[in-house]
Amino acid sequence: MTRAVVRALAAGPALFFVSGCCCFIPAEAETVVVVVPSRHDGHVGAVVVSRGDRRQLLDTAYIAARAGASGEIRKVALKPQEVEQLRETFAAASAALPARVLTYRLYFEFGSDALTAESQQTLDAVLNDIASRAAAEILVIGHSDNPGTPEANDALSLRRAQLMRDHIVARGVPGSTISASGVGARQPEVETLGDVEEARNRRVEITVR
Repeated sequence: MTRAVVRALAAGPALFFVSGCCCFIPAEAETVVVVVPSRHDGHVGAVVVSRGDRRQLLDTAYIAARAGASGEIRKVALKPQEVEQLRETFAAASAALPARVLTYRLYFEFGSDALTAESQQTLDAVLNDIASRAAAEILVIGHSDNPGTPEANDALSLRRAQLMRDHIVARGVPGSTISASGVGARQPEVETLGDVEEARNRRVEITVR
């Protein structure tokens, strides 16, 4: 999501967060628009600042557009001290934003609740990452591929989900925040026909909100 900070200088200390692709500036006040990077991964979006038929694209972190009463829109780079002041001003607001939703996938051997060798190698890192987040809700959903009866696949997918839930709880995450369910082969990652095996469908998806 594109994020910009807008400050109406002439109008006083009114501060806004703007999401979207355009920001329309009123003519009666000088306004400064600054694109700031995501606090989660440093991603920088873009915003178009518009006044009348004049436009300015901002797609670089801490590059500002200054729109004055004359209608001119000037594109300038913030000085280091201005960047630091901006960070301090919006630190509390940034910290109050909800954490980014993350989804992890772990894969299993055919007809088993044993992780593949590759997923076994990444398990600790996934569990540590999950345990480090202040999550309000964790969804653990088990899946299977097509071979087997629907009843057997439902049971296997649930067993996989419950096993991963137990691993998460063992890292100190409260069980009350975690739900585990199995959906069998009904939500494949890769569509297949008949009883074709597909390793990417034998998985658990863990979503942290």
